[in-house]
Amino acid sequence: MPKLILDYRQTIWQAFERVVRVYPDRLALVVQDTRLTYRQLGERVERLAAGLHRLGLRRGEKLAIVTANGEAFIEAVFAAGRLGLVFVPINPLLRPRELRHILDDAEAAAVVVAERVWGGEPLKTFAAVRADLPGLRHVIVAGQGSLPDALRLSELIAEPARELPPATGSPDDMAALVYTSGTTGAPKGSIHTHQTLLYATLTLSREVDAIVSRPWLLAKVIWLTVKRYPSRLRGLISFVMGHQNTTLVALPAYTIAGFAGVIGALIGGDCLVLMERFIPAEALRLIQQERITAIGGVPTMMAMMLRVPDFDRNDLSSVLFCSMGAAPVPPSLVEEIEKRIGCAVLIGFGTTEAAGGIMGTNPFLDSRRAARETIGKLNPEWEAKVVDDQRRPLPTGQIGELILRGPSVMKGYYKAPELTAQTIDAEGWYSTGDLATIDAKRYIRIVGRKKDMIIRGGQNIYPAELEATLVAHPQIRQAAIIGIPTNLGDERVLACLVLEPGASLLPAAVLDFCRGQLAPYKVPDEVRFLDELPMNPTGKVQKYILREMVTAKT
Repeated sequence: MPKLILDYRQTIWQAFERVVRVYPDRLALVVQDTRLTYRQLGERVERLAAGLHRLGLRRGEKLAIVTANGEAFIEAVFAAGRLGLVFVPINPLLRPRELRHILDDAEAAAVVVAERVWGGEPLKTFAAVRADLPGLRHVIVAGQGSLPDALRLSELIAEPARELPPATGSPDDMAALVYTSGTTGAPKGSIHTHQTLLYATLTLSREVDAIVSRPWLLAKVIWLTVKRYPSRLRGLISFVMGHQNTTLVALPAYTIAGFAGVIGALIGGDCLVLMERFIPAEALRLIQQERITAIGGVPTMMAMMLRVPDFDRNDLSSVLFCSMGAAPVPPSLVEEIEKRIGCAVLIGFGTTEAAGGIMGTNPFLDSRRAARETIGKLNPEWEAKVVDDQRRPLPTGQIGELILRGPSVMKGYYKAPELTAQTIDAEGWYSTGDLATIDAKRYIRIVGRKKDMIIRGGQNIYPAELEATLVAHPQIRQAAIIGIPTNLGDERVLACLVLEPGASLLPAAVLDFCRGQLAPYKVPDEVRFLDELPMNPTGKVQKYILREMVTAKT
């Protein structure tokens, strides 16, 4: 069997087509009752691409995708890659105003839209704005719903792949417009090429190849596996030797983090088990049924899964890796996963504007402290600085804004050159908005968002540190720290907490706990208990909404 060659300097279609050719009979995709091999998935993609070509869609035009996780999303992405179209993944639960803005701003020529998603009705939402989009020529419905002049996705895929032109394109061509969540204004379209998207998805494969190619490093990893993850030794050796991985992904595929998990699994020849939405008990069932070896998610998802009643009765012995990112990862959560699941935990970093593959922890080679408390070291081909407000580099260990330069940074915001210039300077440095430190060993630690930093009594308080401290308390499930402005130009520190089910905790007890863990100036002024925190689809607390909630009740 030929070896799968992984290279981000190609198009998404070239990467997928190579996997189909090398592993045609491998199981590629499991979504509910659907099970497709790479050959079957490849044939469906070719037929959809032919159908889109018959409709008159041509290279460079935009194909919007408004669906949940599933085969429709995946087929549309790869069919777009086959024709050189630009795909635009969109949250299917957006309201009419938000959906109209993105479809209009992206200049979408066609849209694939689901009838129902998670109780929402994106097809109905789209129908309400259809008349405002004269440039959108084709509507393709995934599901049983219908609109005047709309086509069904199933009908396009049912037709043979006739008159399909040769695949063309360059790794530097625009592949996607990925819109930001719009928490600081209207959503902005991040321009990503095939290369910027593929770089993020191939990071783990490149690291494995680097280990296998160096016998001394492979021996060290095996020794540390015996020491740290003894029950996973056989499985990890099997993985390193190239046996198929089975990856569970529940993050929304329209986000950068979800996209990297979904497409990364498929172009790596893995079996992708895809959840339409994350349900903790269902995730545990799938891990056991499909013998999942890798889980990708955000910290909130993993914490919810660990809290499922009778969690420890589940057989999770197949899991080798748990990768997390998209939000701060509390060290206590890493420790709990290692203890209760027994697998290695990888923490990564990425943003909508920088697709990923930037840095990450190595649970086999990093110290325990570094693996739990940092986001690791930079991957090859990346540069990082921590700078002050005048963008001057700061000394080792000082807190400042993290700026990055490397191969998965977007090419800019679509039709917004001034905004692009504010985010990426003339030398290619991308301003993340994250506050961080870089230590003497080059490990990077995120301490908060620049806009979330709280100033009290002339001292800077970084919410991520307080939040990690609070969730280490056995009765606290989630924590979010926000600053509330005072009339004196200062800020009060407010801790918003969600308790574990059945827990009973008084604000005074929380403050006493903080006094035992934190310097006096970091201790919150006030504690509020909430039933839930407002979260976006990638598991980040929407602090602007939280601030509005708590100030409205004041």
